[in-house]
Amino acid sequence: MNEFELSALRVELERLRAENARLHRNAGRQAAFIAKVERAHADAWLFLTLRTAGITPSRQYAARTLGIGRRRWQWAVAMLKLARLYRKGDADPAAVAQLDKAKADALATPNVLKVRLTRHGRDLWTARNRVR
Repeated sequence: MNEFELSALRVELERLRAENARLHRNAGRQAAFIAKVERAHADAWLFLTLRTAGITPSRQYAARTLGIGRRRWQWAVAMLKLARLYRKGDADPAAVAQLDKAKADALATPNVLKVRLTRHGRDLWTARNRVR
C-alpha cells in the first residue's frame, strides 16, 4: 500500500468517526423525544379518563394529586390539543383512535407537538433538546 492510499484511508476513517459521533448524539436525542411523547400520551390518556369521571385535570390538581409537574402537564395538554380533544366534552370511543393518531403524528413530525405547547412551555424547546 502506497502513501496516497494510506492517507486516503486515514481521511475516510476520520470522516466515518465524525459521522458515527453525530449519529450517536442524534440517537440519544431521538430516544429522549420518543420517551417524552410516550409519557405525554400516557398522561393525556389519564387526563381523558379523569375528565370522563368529571374531574378537570388542572395544573394544580395534577401537581397536588397525581404528582405530574408543570412540564409533563404542558406536554400532555399539547398532546390533547394535537388530538383535538382539549376543549371537547366527555371522551368517546373515537377519542382513543384520535389520541393514538396524535401520538403517531408527533413521532413522525416532532414540530406538530411543539407548536401546541402552552405559551410558557415553548421556551422549554431549546436547541439542546430539539429533534431534527
